[in-house]
Amino acid sequence: MKKNNIIWCLFLVLPCAMIIYCASLVPLTAPFNGLNPFTGNGTNKLALIRAIATNTSEIVSLIDPPNSLTSDEIPTAATDEKDIVSLTDPPAGVVAANGDGTDETDVIQAIFDYATKANKTILIPKNYTFVVDNIYIGNKNHFSILGYGTLKHKNGATNAILDIENCSNFYIDTLNTNGNVANNKTDGQRLNEDLASVQIIQSHDFKIDTINDKNPAGDSLYLNDVDNASIGTLSATAKKPSGRNALTIIKAQDVTIDKVLSQNIGVPTMPSGICLEPNSCSDDIENVVIKSAEIKTSGMYGCAVGNHALANVNHIEINANITRDGTPDGTLFVLNHVDNFKGNITCNQEGTIAYGAVITACNYVDANLEIYNSITGLDVGKNSSNINLTGKIIGTAKNGMEIYEGLSQGVIDMDIKQVAQEDSQSGVIRISPGQAIDNLTFKGDYSFDKTGGYCFRVDWQMTNCRTEDLNMSGWTAKNMTTGADAGTLAINNDTPSRVT
Repeated sequence: MKKNNIIWCLFLVLPCAMIIYCASLVPLTAPFNGLNPFTGNGTNKLALIRAIATNTSEIVSLIDPPNSLTSDEIPTAATDEKDIVSLTDPPAGVVAANGDGTDETDVIQAIFDYATKANKTILIPKNYTFVVDNIYIGNKNHFSILGYGTLKHKNGATNAILDIENCSNFYIDTLNTNGNVANNKTDGQRLNEDLASVQIIQSHDFKIDTINDKNPAGDSLYLNDVDNASIGTLSATAKKPSGRNALTIIKAQDVTIDKVLSQNIGVPTMPSGICLEPNSCSDDIENVVIKSAEIKTSGMYGCAVGNHALANVNHIEINANITRDGTPDGTLFVLNHVDNFKGNITCNQEGTIAYGAVITACNYVDANLEIYNSITGLDVGKNSSNINLTGKIIGTAKNGMEIYEGLSQGVIDMDIKQVAQEDSQSGVIRISPGQAIDNLTFKGDYSFDKTGGYCFRVDWQMTNCRTEDLNMSGWTAKNMTTGADAGTLAINNDTPSRVT
């Protein structure tokens, strides 16, 4: 009798439970109001599918995603199994790669050729390492790469691991590379400038979510003549100082990079972390944003925008935290011939110190700089104009800041402390001989902390230059302003605590 009662209870309860459960689902044929449909016509969005598949809080219809997952902003990628070409399991008639440590360049190149010609997705399977010389994708559009395994340079490689040229509308979800620098170095250095890990040239309208590069021989990512590109995270690491740069940009327009992580990239003779460097006057770099960068290097520079070719380099934003441990022959942050720069830059030095930052021949710079432990904290000048700086300079062997060879229009609002620790003849700010300095305002905290021989040393004429809300307390009248043209700097007598 009891057994029959249990059966009858189950008979009544289970259907009710199923009705309640089904009511919580999102029907494929009755989606939420206001949501864009998923067509299922072969142009499926891989990132869209992944976002839906990983949402465990509710069930979402593929034909009716939430508004935040509209597909217009997500690059096209195949999602059907028939549209994915695996290196280890390609379609019939295409030879599979083994990932057995031998050079498989020809086999893998054939798979890439097949997949990109057919606008398919290339899958580099997880837990595989494929040894190659150079894989080339040229003149192709609408392809995708799922690089969960690794492409590794062979010993004695001759070109980039992955070379993409004259391509558009492609999407790389993840790409793992290994430059194998130990077996590709030149002249005894862990470096071969010809061997980028990923090289993208004359290409536009592409998106890369993640690049993980280890032990590069050259640049981890090299961009030349690219337009309208979005890159998520670029991670470049090495056990010992290796390669050239984590990121090199020669010519570019409208490029956004969310994050650069650079660890031990750049031997002492190479630039190192991030380098924007036009090769010719026609190599313009415009509208480039690097939202965040963490750089640790012993290379020549941590981050440099070095426009010695006098191209148009403008509207650049870089936010970076740079730590350097190397020779004294270097500078952590460099801007040269750049217009319209903004950013937040922190420079730290460990061990042997070098120069902090240099800004030359630039116009319209708005930056927050924090510079710790350097020879000279900041050099600025060479006909720069409209330079507005905030932040701090803490700990220098010589001058906190040097201004030279023409600087006009700007506000220097910085705290400068613990200067001239290895040279009692140096001080907080020196105006060096050269060209006139015009219309500058000095603000911040330069108060005497028992370091430095002067607050200002003015060795060249200044016009329309003044202090404003500048703390100069502790300096004697003799050492507050010195130099042949000390009288050309107007000290604001309304500034509280400016001198004792």
